[in-house]
Amino acid sequence: GVYWPVNAVRIYVHVPFCLSKCYYCSFYSVGSLDKIPQYISALREEYLRRVAPLSGSAFGSAAAARSEAAESGAARVKSIYIGGGTPNVFDAGQLRSLLSIFREDAERGRNKYSDFEYTVELNPELVTKDRVRVLASFGVNRASLGVQSTSDAVLKSIGRRHLYSDVVNSAELLIKYGITNLSFDFITGFAGQTTADADEFAALADKYAKHISVYSLEYFGSKISQLDEDSERDLFEYLKSRLKSCGFNRYEISNFARSGFESRHNLAYWTGEKYVGIGPAAASYDGICRRTNVSDLNKYILAGGVCSVGGAYSSADARGASRGCDSSNDTEFAAASVVKLTEYDRMVEALTLPLRMSEGLDTADFRIRFGVELSALKSVRMMVEGGVLAFNSAGNRMFFTDRGFDISNSAYVSIIREIEKSMDSDFVN
Repeated sequence: GVYWPVNAVRIYVHVPFCLSKCYYCSFYSVGSLDKIPQYISALREEYLRRVAPLSGSAFGSAAAARSEAAESGAARVKSIYIGGGTPNVFDAGQLRSLLSIFREDAERGRNKYSDFEYTVELNPELVTKDRVRVLASFGVNRASLGVQSTSDAVLKSIGRRHLYSDVVNSAELLIKYGITNLSFDFITGFAGQTTADADEFAALADKYAKHISVYSLEYFGSKISQLDEDSERDLFEYLKSRLKSCGFNRYEISNFARSGFESRHNLAYWTGEKYVGIGPAAASYDGICRRTNVSDLNKYILAGGVCSVGGAYSSADARGASRGCDSSNDTEFAAASVVKLTEYDRMVEALTLPLRMSEGLDTADFRIRFGVELSALKSVRMMVEGGVLAFNSAGNRMFFTDRGFDISNSAYVSIIREIEKSMDSDFVN
């Protein structure tokens, strides 16, 4: 099974349903909504097997696991993030069924953690009064809106179903019902984008948002026309300066927030905390293994029902452990892969994940864990001289400069290659 020490837990829920696929999107999703009830049933089953024993929830019939968890000072959920897909493609009744699975965890989390965070991703055109009422009644305290562009023409050209006016209406409705911690997503790189678009988005964010995610368009098809690389970089730099003037500080490569409103859930990914992902294609990390659920709604539903039906998914679909459709092993519910991290894997993650953040990584901790003094590496010294990397005044934290963030991938490669040369081949392999 998968090891999981008893402490705080973070939950990610993948809702794979969308009315239509945006042209640039690479996340797993399905367009048919007729299997939403079966999905919710399967999700509830996965929750009972994989989350309830960790959180100590009284939900459903996990009494034995719940008792064991309670006796050992069970983990409590610190954050819940429901993403997609399009979670609010569910009607109010379906949303209620979905959120009821996490009711007790949300109540306990709010009582134990002052910074408990409960996020749901929303498409603006589907934000309605009935849906928002349900979100608020279940304690959702943060919403992430897929704005992507403030231009209706651009939105139409990339396959989005909403208008700019929908974003404004959504934000005002959410705030009206007490969900005031709003995050907006924006994508740069569409042909025709100008500084005027950046100005309009910054003004929108300044009025309504606490958090901003800005992503560079990654698209290799023919349906979307793109800005050239230099123009996109210039646009991002301009937007970054506008957001800063509105009080949004860059705390991660793609993320900006007002002070105190950084995404608690996403910070867990970058700082190496444990999290459990449920739903099709959801990922989990228990401190030792990384696992990914099967990216197939039908197989996922089958795993939550009559799990003994042969051929749903086999050991050929997974790495690291035997994979049959075996309900006796709760940790392997709908798993497509479970990979135990090697010490080399841990080293790479301990370097690259914290460096995504503006505060960077603790070099003393890295030295203790892996025996590598980062400041002594030739590649690091050269990047410091070149204005790509920097250290704090105490010399115990290393971080990218703004220029370094732009070339972070090549910087990682240079540092890792130098470390590899000094390591024993058994460690690297």
